[in-house]
Amino acid sequence: MSDISELEARFEVALAALCKGNGNAETLEKRVRELENALVAATGTADKAQNTLKEAKAELADLKNEVSTQDELDKEEMEALNRRVENLTKAWEDAYADRQRVRQHNQHVRRLNGELRKANANNSGDPGMINESLQAEVDFLKAERENDVKEINGILARLKPLVEGAPDG
Repeated sequence: MSDISELEARFEVALAALCKGNGNAETLEKRVRELENALVAATGTADKAQNTLKEAKAELADLKNEVSTQDELDKEEMEALNRRVENLTKAWEDAYADRQRVRQHNQHVRRLNGELRKANANNSGDPGMINESLQAEVDFLKAERENDVKEINGILARLKPLVEGAPDG
């Protein structure tokens, strides 16, 4: 743009010289044509620069849109990961509670079996104690089985997306 201002100033000087009658009219006319051509060239350069600027602004807008879209995808991925962490944490807490329950059943079975051994050593096998011991053992086995089923279901839940996304073949 400073080129245009410079050319306009030179053009005005040439016109002023022409008006005063200084110098050869042919030379001045030639100089005016040169200045006009230079002004046209400078205007073309300014137009090119403005077009380049418009293209750069459009490209910048496109890049901003891409970044915005990527940010939205990243937020969605983070939300999905947070949900997955919450689900896994809940599953871990449930599994921990189940293991505690199995441990309690196991301790109960051991206590009852110890009492049953003592009673058998004294030759006083109490049928009620035997039934209680067997029931505790059955409860322990049920709790252990429930724990195994939950663990298997957790594994299957993690494998299901992998299997569904696998290519047919």
